Amino acid sequence: MNLTKANLVLAITTVVLAVPTWMTLRRDLENFVDVADVPRLFAGFTTDNVATLALGKPKDPQPDVQPAPGSDPNQKPAIQYDQINFQRTELGFVLGQGMGEQSGVPVNAQMLELQVWKHLAEIPADKETLVQSEATDAQLAEYGLDQAHAFVLRTTNAQSQVIAELLVGKDTTTTTQGAEAVRGVFVRRSDARDVVFYEVPFWNRTIDTSQWIERTMFKVPADMVRRLEVQNQTGKAVFVRPKGQASWQVEAPPSGKGAVRQIEVEGLAQRFGYLQADDFVRPLAATNLAGVGLEAPSVRVAVTYEKDGKDVMVSVDVGGPVDGKNTQHVRCSESSFVITVASPWIAGFERDIGEYFDPAAQPVETQKDTPKEDAPTPQAATDAPKSPVEPGTKPEAGTPATGGQPEPTPTPPESGQTQPVQPVTPGTGGGGQGG
Repeated sequence: MNLTKANLVLAITTVVLAVPTWMTLRRDLENFVDVADVPRLFAGFTTDNVATLALGKPKDPQPDVQPAPGSDPNQKPAIQYDQINFQRTELGFVLGQGMGEQSGVPVNAQMLELQVWKHLAEIPADKETLVQSEATDAQLAEYGLDQAHAFVLRTTNAQSQVIAELLVGKDTTTTTQGAEAVRGVFVRRSDARDVVFYEVPFWNRTIDTSQWIERTMFKVPADMVRRLEVQNQTGKAVFVRPKGQASWQVEAPPSGKGAVRQIEVEGLAQRFGYLQADDFVRPLAATNLAGVGLEAPSVRVAVTYEKDGKDVMVSVDVGGPVDGKNTQHVRCSESSFVITVASPWIAGFERDIGEYFDPAAQPVETQKDTPKEDAPTPQAATDAPKSPVEPGTKPEAGTPATGGQPEPTPTPPESGQTQPVQPVTPGTGGGGQGG
């Protein structure tokens, strides 16, 4: 086979194989759905216009409500809800009106995004998700979407106009063609009766305020802390660490103390890396500070740290303990509420100020020439009588043999007589025999 015939065969083969490939791609294209093109249950929803949010769960059982005078006796009373309200402020969403002493407590922005805003913006509404069109009252009850059972999410704008109101019914699990289980929930708009299946693995629909509030008071990077002030019942110390330096220094060090213990002070700075409130008691303006030990705090701590090229200061005042809990009342510059904080976080600032320093070095004294204790002290000569010297022995050197009297002149022996030789006692100084 020459080259021309080979090329012709390859061309024919390519065409033959391209036909089924094209048909497959066309079929997949017809089945492909662009997520961006899917219509939404609340088309164009955005949080930019939301001023308030209410989450409501029907009371179970419903309370007995007496009809108002002159009202239609056949009209059913309105559904009563246990609910939680949120309100937008300049600093973000907070617990809104009707939440008692917790009104104004900050709300966790991430929780709102994942459990409210994301759903309202993404619930699809097409033929693939439609379960029941124009459902009857009985059908709505079957899906848990009647007003007596449905969980409600309601958003309004600054003019109190409803932006989106969603009813959430029963959770369900469906099986697809591939026998894969798909978890989701039945939903509908409050102004429509179409039941929609919304695929979602988990949806936290709770009205417990403790799960919605933002407990983190601040996050201060330890390496950005430039100044740290600690004051407690043992004294006060101010530590500084200028930008570009690694070691802590102290302003006005306590008397009798040495160098700063770097590890100890760095540990204090790291405690400000994260402070979480255990609870929000009540607004500062409505609190008897003396009653919670904050009129004269036992501990005052403040840090100044660098943020975006500027110095920012946060402070914490520690008050009395909370009965029955391992927490203490705290006033924080980042909150308008009296909060409670776990006692272990506070413990590091209650230590004796002196523990943040090394002991002061002892001065070295100049050594003087003093007589040694074991050196004998020279004594003056005394006239104490000595033991008599035996005849023929020499007295000890420097000691008169006559007890201090002049030694008599010896009488020379007579001619022809010999002087008897006396033995010399060892150690008396005798060197030999007399001649």
